[in-house]
Amino acid sequence: IGFVAATLALSWWPIKTIGGFIHLCIFLFWNYSTLNNFLKAAFVGGGYLTKEWIPDVDDVDTHLQYCNLCKGFKAPRSHHCSKCQRCVLKMDHHCPWINNCVGHRNHAYFVFFLASASTGCFHACFIIAASIYHGLNLVWYTRYADKDSYPIVQMTIGWFLVSVLAVALAAGVALAVGILLFIQLKGIYKGKTALEDYIVSKADHAREEDTEEGEETIPFLFPYDMGWKKNMKEILSGLGEIRGNGVWWPVVNGTHQFTLSEEQLRQKAAKRERARLVHITNHFPGGWWKSVWIGPRTFFCQPISEEARVEVKIGERWLVTRGMKYWLYGRRVGEEVDKQQKGWFPRSYAVVITENDDDTSTSKSE
Repeated sequence: IGFVAATLALSWWPIKTIGGFIHLCIFLFWNYSTLNNFLKAAFVGGGYLTKEWIPDVDDVDTHLQYCNLCKGFKAPRSHHCSKCQRCVLKMDHHCPWINNCVGHRNHAYFVFFLASASTGCFHACFIIAASIYHGLNLVWYTRYADKDSYPIVQMTIGWFLVSVLAVALAAGVALAVGILLFIQLKGIYKGKTALEDYIVSKADHAREEDTEEGEETIPFLFPYDMGWKKNMKEILSGLGEIRGNGVWWPVVNGTHQFTLSEEQLRQKAAKRERARLVHITNHFPGGWWKSVWIGPRTFFCQPISEEARVEVKIGERWLVTRGMKYWLYGRRVGEEVDKQQKGWFPRSYAVVITENDDDTSTSKSE
């Protein structure tokens, strides 16, 4: 996209004019900013919590979750990433584009990358579309237009096809990345990561269910929303400068450092109460495409998730914590915690045995 747009820009708005030179410099800046922030987001990473981390806090078991994989407690706002195999500071999500997590250290770089990419692609669409228009009307511009006022863009059939492909790609990237940028800015405006927004939504839903009819539901007070100005400044000011240590954060009145972590512990406890132990009755080899042999409904109604479709064998026991009409999500029991497999498998291959209150990520005492 950058190569085609920059090449066409030299014909559509030649750099022999001051305006053309400034225009090309602006477009090349989007290219530089996109690549620069992409590389920084990828190689800086979200920042990892030290393994076997134990804070100097009384009754830590009642405040923080314990990560059995990292052999330490999870700091406030941190989460364990199954792809990175580490607890990530203020984790937002794992991004396959940068092959790393978006978190405390690289959140700003990731947002700047999205902003540069979407803006640059919008700019590229404008350049390429205008060049295609002038190229298709070359005869009219050559015969009747003032050559000093209108550009003369000549295109071969090959360049025309490449330009059409480039403008289509640019429009697709601008739209898709623009939507992702909007979602990221919306989260920053609220002071929440994607994971925290999900946790708060579950907390509010639980409070609505516990509220008796006719009573007013008291929503969960999110501790890290310091107002939209401070929230935006926390991430976007300083051109990626890291603020704070990623462990302890300023909180609003009426909350404390462990308000969100304690809510997570409550949700984990409720999750264990809902968990079901199932017995596997058929062998499923795992993988995205192997389910086609089970049936078209199972194949086409797979969960929209990057999580693995795991292999299950006859006689195994799995602890199920989530489910869909045709699929179940759980982990295999009877193994060491750090070696347990987790993922989705067909619902038709499992039979419920009983309830179970086990989990891999909970308080250390449990």
